[in-house]
Amino acid sequence: AGLCLGFNVPNASLMKVNYIPRRISPEKFEKIKATDPDRAGNILMATKFVHWKYETEERFFTTLNNKDPDTGFYYLNFSDQMKLRSVMVGANSKISRKVIRDALGDSGKDIERFKVRAAFKSFKITRNLNPSLWR
Repeated sequence: AGLCLGFNVPNASLMKVNYIPRRISPEKFEKIKATDPDRAGNILMATKFVHWKYETEERFFTTLNNKDPDTGFYYLNFSDQMKLRSVMVGANSKISRKVIRDALGDSGKDIERFKVRAAFKSFKITRNLNPSLWR
């Protein structure tokens, strides 16, 4: 029902997700944490159950220092290091094309926008090729 934003980021900034068949025991994790805290942090942020391996996910981590004074939310400005390339609108989202177009403004001319749907023969999400289903 929401949105998925696609970004171009430098490959050097990405961390590959490690897919494992079972959780690391608390004892083993504590040993790793005691000898290599950075590795322990990476394990927490970039480990998923092997079932999700088909995603071949990579993650981008950053520190959020900017705080919106009105909402209290932290954010990272778009830049050459984090360039918005696509907006995928969820299958059950009620967000219209106009709302997306207005939100992107003049900077949106090079940003791909489309609605997604559940695939017919798998558990994947795919681009909806029928434009009449997104007004």
